[in-house]
Amino acid sequence: MTHWQELLANFRNSPALPAEAIQARIDALLRKHDIADYDIQWQVMGEPFRSEPGALRGAVVRVCFWRVPFDEIPTERSARQAWLLEQWQAIDDWIEAQAAGDSPGQPG
Repeated sequence: MTHWQELLANFRNSPALPAEAIQARIDALLRKHDIADYDIQWQVMGEPFRSEPGALRGAVVRVCFWRVPFDEIPTERSARQAWLLEQWQAIDDWIEAQAAGDSPGQPG
């Protein structure tokens, strides 16, 4: 009696590990464990790429993260909307300062 199991998996390919190499590794892993009766239907959704050398690859991207404790977020709808607008304004101010060459700390 044959038993079949279905497995849906998402493997991420990259320039260092293209889809064909992933497929070969999975095949080798199955054979290593004496699994010979299987059917794999591969669907490659996109090929990896690397930007050409130039301004994009040499760019410095500045990001800023911050955490707001849950109990500091307003629960009343209009207060939460006002709070969100304040957060967006702090982000906008930070972006403008970055564009001007300033190095402010965390927004807000």
